[in-house]
Amino acid sequence: MIYNRVMKYLLIIISISVFILFKTAASKTLLFDTYGFYNYEKVYSLSGERKYIVYSNQGVVLTDLGITGETNCNGVQEFEKGKSLEQNIMCLYRERNGDTAYFHFKNIDGEEDARTNGFTILSGTGRWKFLIGQKCIGATARISDFKEGTNNAAFEWKGKCKIPDSKYKRFKNYKEN
Repeated sequence: MIYNRVMKYLLIIISISVFILFKTAASKTLLFDTYGFYNYEKVYSLSGERKYIVYSNQGVVLTDLGITGETNCNGVQEFEKGKSLEQNIMCLYRERNGDTAYFHFKNIDGEEDARTNGFTILSGTGRWKFLIGQKCIGATARISDFKEGTNNAAFEWKGKCKIPDSKYKRFKNYKEN
């Protein structure tokens, strides 16, 4: 009886390990590097060192697959005592060939000058249609202070998406008809 129970647990552990290995082996990673400038369009300072910031940025996007483009983002960020509480930002990405994608960013953790965020690809044309619904992660850091009040602070952002192999192949090998 103990032997059967041990074998049962061993079989479950082996099955889970194979599933995790298969899931990891059956996905690829898409890497993003983005550089640009951002602005605080409007800052609402509340009591208790809490502030809401209407945010925008423009940047250049590079990927590890050689896909390049530009991005424009807008949204709201909430901070208290410099700590990021929440963000809700929408970005329009335009690839050099005209294909587009919308990325929706939500906050995970961080400070006003550096933070991590999760994002989801909400819609897209061309190769990006294969990644609709894909959840990813990124991190951003301010690399220079604001140059004109609350405008033109330089930033760097890096992101990565673990994409199922079948979607990754279609995305990578996409050719417009």
